[in-house]
Amino acid sequence: MGFSRSPVRRAQVDGRLARRMTLADAFGLLVTGLLTTAVHLLLDRVILDQRDSATIINVAGRQRMLSQRIALLSNHLKNGDEMSREPLHQSIALMARSHAALIDGNDLGIIHPLPKEMRGYYFEGPNALDPAVRSYIAAAREFTANGSPEAYGEIQGTARESILQALDGAVTLFERQATRHIEQLRRVQKALLGGLLLALVLEALLIFRPLVRNVGEYSARLGDLAAHDGLTGLFNRRYFMDMAQGTLAAARHPPRRAVSILMIDLDLFKRVNDTYGHSTGDRVLQQFAEVARKHLREGTVLARIGGEEFAVLLPDTNRTDAEIIAQRLRHAVATSTPQGLPAVTVSVGVATLRPEETLLDELLGRADHALYQAKMQGRNRVCVD
Repeated sequence: MGFSRSPVRRAQVDGRLARRMTLADAFGLLVTGLLTTAVHLLLDRVILDQRDSATIINVAGRQRMLSQRIALLSNHLKNGDEMSREPLHQSIALMARSHAALIDGNDLGIIHPLPKEMRGYYFEGPNALDPAVRSYIAAAREFTANGSPEAYGEIQGTARESILQALDGAVTLFERQATRHIEQLRRVQKALLGGLLLALVLEALLIFRPLVRNVGEYSARLGDLAAHDGLTGLFNRRYFMDMAQGTLAAARHPPRRAVSILMIDLDLFKRVNDTYGHSTGDRVLQQFAEVARKHLREGTVLARIGGEEFAVLLPDTNRTDAEIIAQRLRHAVATSTPQGLPAVTVSVGVATLRPEETLLDELLGRADHALYQAKMQGRNRVCVD
């Protein structure tokens, strides 16, 4: 026959069990809290690193565009076009600043200096990128200062081959390095998530679903960050170039389709910044983006590709229709009356894909040249290549 425990004894045992359960719950919650905090911190790290990587790749890609713009403006200046001198100065300064930001960080939205994995490409070997870029910038400055034929020859010679290939290589390496780094962080993230799932048990039902929702939101934010300009909300240069490359590739296959591009520049935008301040200049850019969205048809790709420079990709659009769209947009901007903001106008260059063209750069170059003609003819106009 057994003996029943007294109420006091049962109370003592129940108390110990309760304390044990409380300690177990507290330990479980502590582990869950620590793992959850670690996961959230890691996700924030992924977002910051991805944003920094996207900025680095965007700046590195802009170097390529600037090298070609410097070569084009140098050619205009050599041919006696003094109007190109100031844009040339600005392009040289921006290329030098971008190069310094890529190497040292802490500028143009780039946080970290050049990673060790990239220093060899920039500083080592006969084809190192850093001395090549510095030599290119020095030649551009020398030509701008005194019109040196030797400097001009170096600009035109390297812009078409060595500097272009080297800058393309840098973008590719930055992309690979960013992908490897993010993959490493993702592997750590998976390990932490596994530990979290083991520790959660019942708590997983209450924590895991919000965590998944946050991951989805973070992923959407990353995708949005990689494709959009932070100030205007328009697509950025990298997304525009990717979309344009794909559209041109599709247009070359039968049945061939027309493709046009608009290059847009806000007229005398520097004067707006100098007169009203950069905050007003930013609002002017946002106002232009708002007007442009309303007056461009669905299916077009509108992007901010520089400070006050914008581009529009028009699939299935011939030269005549592209000019009509450009004129409609120009007129809409010129007649808009934004409250509290100075009125602005735009110049637009239009180019349509030719049957023999195979390179996007050729089409962009013709559109940019048409934009330059619109500027030369008095601004607030459309010029068709």
